Amino acid sequence: MKKWKQAVAGKEGSRVRLDQSVEELQLSSTVEVVEYININEKKFTTKSHHPGNCLVEFYLGRDQRFGEVEQIFRSEETPAKTWLIVKPFKEVAQQEDPYRYYPDLNCRLVQSDQE
Repeated sequence: MKKWKQAVAGKEGSRVRLDQSVEELQLSSTVEVVEYININEKKFTTKSHHPGNCLVEFYLGRDQRFGEVEQIFRSEETPAKTWLIVKPFKEVAQQEDPYRYYPDLNCRLVQSDQE
């Protein structure tokens, strides 16, 4: 939670510059845990709530990744935003991926045990 607070406060990779110093900010340490979120008419939940609705595709920089949603929450510090904590699937080496021979399928093999 500390790293998230620092990101909201304008530290550690946040793209927004703030006029106040971190010491002047009063950040709330509480969040509202949410059971699900709808994105483009699709329902996403945490793995503990419904394992079939927790699988997501996301981008880490330019890299396409896949994982499971562990937690969904909202914070007063970032109104109108909902945050997801995603546990990424372990990447499989390219030479071990049988789909590498079929680029038109646009798919990759990943392992269910997480990084």
